[in-house]
Amino acid sequence: MLIINEENKQFNFRVAGLAIHQNKVLLHQYETDDFWVLPGGRAELLESTDETIVREIKEELDEEISINRLLYVNETFYEHRERIVHELCFYYHIEFEEGSDILNRETAFERKEIDGSILTFKWFELETIEDLELYPLFIKDRIRELPKHTQHIVEDAVERQKYVR
Repeated sequence: MLIINEENKQFNFRVAGLAIHQNKVLLHQYETDDFWVLPGGRAELLESTDETIVREIKEELDEEISINRLLYVNETFYEHRERIVHELCFYYHIEFEEGSDILNRETAFERKEIDGSILTFKWFELETIEDLELYPLFIKDRIRELPKHTQHIVEDAVERQKYVR
């Protein structure tokens, strides 16, 4: 996994998928977190971002997906578990295969990660995401109208300047 740790700082290279079905978006939550994110995970060395999202969805949900296109490249700076995190994430618009069991899930469901941690997945009505703690923050504002071209978005939730050497 492409992660760099240095003292109280961390760099993550993540890839996530935005799946919308019947006016609902699929989100997931780690058992140790109190917020939701789009499904995906960290890229591996020498793995392209489109390969990463296909692999991550296969590992987490045992499902095949198709990739429509790259929506966002996001650089986010935030605090998590007493670390300042710099995350670079590629967000792809993805679709599950027609007839996939995932598309018919009415309630939350759990999957076990390779490391044994539990992920909870759930489809949320687009109208209800305003009430969720959902990261990154820009997703709430842009999910109802996806961009025609890939967008680069920078979010800074910390005063990172005091941490830069």
